[in-house]
Amino acid sequence: MASNWTLSVAVGMLPHLSPITSTSYILDNVCVTGLVTDLLKSHYPALRMIGTDATPGTIEACDSKIATTKWFDTITSSICDSRTLTGIENEFFTHVITNFDFPPDLTDRCSPMKAAREIWRLLKPGGMADVSIWKAAARRISPNERPYAWTLPSDWSDAGWLQETKAEIGFGDNVTVKHIGGSASAESLERLVANMMCDKGMFCRGHSEEEFDGMAEVLGEELKKWEAWYEDEEGFGIIIDSWVAFATK
Repeated sequence: MASNWTLSVAVGMLPHLSPITSTSYILDNVCVTGLVTDLLKSHYPALRMIGTDATPGTIEACDSKIATTKWFDTITSSICDSRTLTGIENEFFTHVITNFDFPPDLTDRCSPMKAAREIWRLLKPGGMADVSIWKAAARRISPNERPYAWTLPSDWSDAGWLQETKAEIGFGDNVTVKHIGGSASAESLERLVANMMCDKGMFCRGHSEEEFDGMAEVLGEELKKWEAWYEDEEGFGIIIDSWVAFATK
C-alpha cells in the first residue's frame, strides 16, 4: 500500500515466519505491486514465489519489477481473486502470505472466510499461513454517512476474530496472533494525504465530487490530531498497528 504501510508490517512479521529453505515455495497473496515479494527476495535470492492480485494494474507493476530484477526463473504472477485462486493446485505452497485479510469485494460479507479457505487449500501439510489485518482506526465530510468498509463484521479488526477465523477453517489451535507495529509515512503531509487518498473510492463510495474536493484538506487536519501522528527529520507519518496471524497446517 501507499506510504509503506504494507512494507513496515512485513518487516516486522519476517522473524516470525517458519524457516524458509531451498525447497520453500511462497504465495504472495494480494501482492499489490510486489512489496512483500521484493522484501523476501532481498533476504532469500533463490526463493521461488508466485504473486497474485485481483487488480490487473498492480500485477502489471509487479511484472515490471520482475523484469527489472530479472527474477523470471523464480517469480511468476497471476491475476487472481483471493477468494478463488483458480489454476493453483491443492497443497502447493510451504508459505502463504496475505497482506491483509481484507475482502476484495466489500459487498460480500463472506469474503474473509472464502479467502481463508483458499489459504488452507493451498498450503502443504506443515506449511505456514501469515495473515495481517489493521487494528481499528474519521469523518467530517459526511458525518451521518457510514464509511463503505464498515459493512464488514464489527469485530473484523480484533485479534480474536483473526484467531477464530483461521481456527474455524482447519488450523485449530495452531494459530498464534501477534501485534506488530507499522506506519504510513511520506516526505510531506501533502504527499502522505495524497497517498491515502488513493483509497478514497473504497471507503467513500457515494460521495459527491464536491465532497471529494475538500476531503484532502480535512484529512490532513484530522491526521495531525491523532495520537499516532508524528513528525521527524525524515518527514511525516502515522503509527498504524496490526494484528498478524501465524497459522501452521
